[in-house]
Amino acid sequence: KSILLVATAGHGNGLAGMREMIWSIQIKSRRLKKMLFQYKKTIHKAEQSLDMVKKFSHRQQMDKDQLKLVQQNILDIIKTKIDTQSNRLMQLRLEKNPDKILIKQLAGQRMALKRLESKTDLAGLTPNEVRLVNALIPGAVEKLEKTIKDAKQHKNDCESARMFRKLVRSKKIQTIISLHLSSHGNGIGAFNQGWLYDIKKSVNTFSPYVKLNKILLDTGKKVAGRLKTENILKDTLRPSLHRSWQSYFKDRPALGGEVSRLAGYLGLTLVTTNDSRRFWDTPL
Repeated sequence: KSILLVATAGHGNGLAGMREMIWSIQIKSRRLKKMLFQYKKTIHKAEQSLDMVKKFSHRQQMDKDQLKLVQQNILDIIKTKIDTQSNRLMQLRLEKNPDKILIKQLAGQRMALKRLESKTDLAGLTPNEVRLVNALIPGAVEKLEKTIKDAKQHKNDCESARMFRKLVRSKKIQTIISLHLSSHGNGIGAFNQGWLYDIKKSVNTFSPYVKLNKILLDTGKKVAGRLKTENILKDTLRPSLHRSWQSYFKDRPALGGEVSRLAGYLGLTLVTTNDSRRFWDTPL
């Protein structure tokens, strides 16, 4: 059998990397293609808007459609500023000795923003309104640059998922085995459950694993015999009346086998048993 070794990130973030990997395999090509198209469209639109916003700030001549695009991109900034000033005015008016001059000044600024918000276009602005729009431009530029950066990251992720999907889908996946191992504990056990998902107890998750459990146990004995050492593989994959699978843990880890099993694959995790991961993160 071919074996693919995959290193995934985000282990401490709800197995984010493992979930992304399974998502890459499971998602339909048509949907992935649609997502890529949408991100490319977002990048193109945001870059176009960024050019127009910068063009306005440089006092360049613009037609009606270009001005409309600038207006659309400063609208959210205007609304946020109006909300901020409204909250500030409310606080000032509730004070014992309110600053009437500051209140009047803020109220005037808010009214100017509201007039700007109600305009149908940015043609024929007064010099004061032009100054007001220019003051809003940096916020619009920052927002658009973040949008472009975010969309490019998502686009790269989708392209990466597409490549990974193409690699994996060319084969038939028999088993997905994740690792949760350390140099501590007293042995190794195979588990298809963990604490990432709360599965109903009435759901039988073990039936497809009966044959796999037998293979693991037989192989564990053979390996121990060849190495002339103790067999450290525990009988953990099938339910037992004598000992529950939870009793092999001192903590409650999320396990990759849960993700792959829930996605419909024969998924399990090889875990170091009786090992508490209190010091898994840096600097401990």
